[in-house]
Amino acid sequence: MNVNGILRRVDELGRVVIPVEIRRILNIKDGENLEFVINNDKIELKKKSCFDYNKDYFKDISDKLSQIIIEKYFISDREKIIFS
Repeated sequence: MNVNGILRRVDELGRVVIPVEIRRILNIKDGENLEFVINNDKIELKKKSCFDYNKDYFKDISDKLSQIIIEKYFISDREKIIFS
């Protein structure tokens, strides 16, 4: 599906709706974090999981779990396994 050329207006509060077609293609779910990056004269949006912001926190949790749990375990975000 070609989604180039879809226009959206910025509303009075500065919001822009990401078209459903784009959200489906990129698997963007309600409540997900998006990072705004300015690159020359363009604005880029990047999907970010909470793991990207809290790597040390999840590493500490994984280390502590490995000390008390004998069985295999997984820590994941919605799309991938972060630690096991």
